[in-house]
Amino acid sequence: MLGNSYYDYSSTKYPLRRRRVILVTARVHASEVTGSFEVEGMLHFLTSSHSLAVHLRDLFVFKVIPMLNPEGTLVGNSRASLTGADLNRRWDQPDEVLHPQIFYLKNLIKLLISSSREILLFCDLHSHTKKNNAFIYGCNRAANDNFCSWTKVRLLPRMLATKTPIFSYNDCVFHIGKSKWRTARAVVWKEFGVTNSFTLESSVFGYLKGDRVVRLEVKDYYDLSLTLLETLMEYNYVLELSLIHICRCRR
Repeated sequence: MLGNSYYDYSSTKYPLRRRRVILVTARVHASEVTGSFEVEGMLHFLTSSHSLAVHLRDLFVFKVIPMLNPEGTLVGNSRASLTGADLNRRWDQPDEVLHPQIFYLKNLIKLLISSSREILLFCDLHSHTKKNNAFIYGCNRAANDNFCSWTKVRLLPRMLATKTPIFSYNDCVFHIGKSKWRTARAVVWKEFGVTNSFTLESSVFGYLKGDRVVRLEVKDYYDLSLTLLETLMEYNYVLELSLIHICRCRR
């Protein structure tokens, strides 16, 4: 296009319809810049020739929205969009004119679901200005509320916590308070049945290492996103093993 070279990073090893979807969003709150660092690290890695990156592209379809609130970012808002709305409180009934980013993102999710595409992970990246560490806000049970419900929704965060000191499982919250029912994670979980519907919060300051606080640098946010990708690979492997076990038990 316009004389610029273009490389197609999509994989042809597995049919697209067989690949689970990973949906990542960032900067719905304009001032929460840690999400941009994490997205940048994620995209740099996913478009590399590293063997893990190639395998991830084989297994998943990644849909990444690096900045959900570009207008609010442009004018220097902290949380609000150009129309003065907190877009992360408009997911239940977004207006096509006032909240177009959320309106059309929900339409994308509806299209994926109607096409029988499984969304393995919805992850909305945020910054936290009061707490240390990185941690997740999730929902209390799996979307289908089955026997393994409580464990299933907590498995990916537990796995992530074992791989990096930056992420703290003890700081994770698996509950939706009344004020959070209109947020992305709550609506994607409730309306679309996505079990791993998370808000990933990252401290703008540091993480706890023993009894001291270690300052977080830009590289640490990069590394956190790469660790999340690595954990996704292992999580997917666990799911595949579980399916094999279930099939054998039913014979």
